[in-house]
Amino acid sequence: MEQIHTKLLFALLMLIATTTNAQTLKQQLLQQDTTLVDAKIIECKDDSSLFIAILVYQPNWWEDICVLKFQNPKIIWKAKFDTLPTAQSIRSARQIALKGNPNLLIEIFDQTHAGNGSYYLYELIGRKLTLIAQTNAVDKHKDGFTGIQGNSTIFKNEQLKPIYADVNKDGFDDVVLKGTMQIINDDDVVLQQHKCQKVLLYDKKEKLFIENTKLRKGF
Repeated sequence: MEQIHTKLLFALLMLIATTTNAQTLKQQLLQQDTTLVDAKIIECKDDSSLFIAILVYQPNWWEDICVLKFQNPKIIWKAKFDTLPTAQSIRSARQIALKGNPNLLIEIFDQTHAGNGSYYLYELIGRKLTLIAQTNAVDKHKDGFTGIQGNSTIFKNEQLKPIYADVNKDGFDDVVLKGTMQIINDDDVVLQQHKCQKVLLYDKKEKLFIENTKLRKGF
């Protein structure tokens, strides 16, 4: 019983420390750049000194992202992206862990002003973030490209959902993006819908996730 109490106390102290660090980091980022209106701080679950920061210049319209080492309490370094997300705003970001890959991974969804966007997966080695997966995965844009005037295709809930599993049983987790494709009219009435998915398999030689188009459904 005493061991359980000790573990719970340690976990609580770690949570308080991480929350305090996140708040301090947010304050420092806002002080460094007065054009920011907010900074959304996400902790990396596998390294308490690493944080993801979504830098908000105009909410859901102009945003940027960075990954930082933060200790004692100061910014030690910022990771360098080899390829940044290309859209104007960041929908979400989090750190994930995958079977077969010992490195820290960052998952990001972004969005353009029109309402389209992509899924990205980055691998952190040292202070460099390397893009190892990317595909279109966000669509809430009424583009009218259905062949029927006034109708558009979008994703239900605006984006595909990532699922990580070893699809081909090679010892490495793959990326499965699942969702529902909807055809809507100008009044947002759903006329048709069907399930859809993309599967990106990990290529051990290239060290990248590459879509297997034979496993694509609903597109």
